[in-house]
Amino acid sequence: MKAIDNLPRSTEWSLKIVEVEGNILGADGKPLTEEVELWMCNPLDCICELMANPSFADAIAFEPQKVFDDEAGQERRFDEMWMGDWWWEVQVSQLK
Repeated sequence: MKAIDNLPRSTEWSLKIVEVEGNILGADGKPLTEEVELWMCNPLDCICELMANPSFADAIAFEPQKVFDDEAGQERRFDEMWMGDWWWEVQVSQLK
């Protein structure tokens, strides 16, 4: 935990106490409940941090690309989101 606490922080953590219901019944016949801690960060802050981090500059795609597995350009690869047709369609629709 000390090593984790020493990591750099850029997004704020927030704590929410959540009551969860289990599948075991108590003496009164009602499901037992327990309060648990839910720690979370704003997902938008996390995405902004990742996109701005220079360590990931070569690993993040900001534009769609068509990647082919053959020299003739007939076999298209679809193993990343930015390689799909949807990304092309969204980018073009945003220009209209």
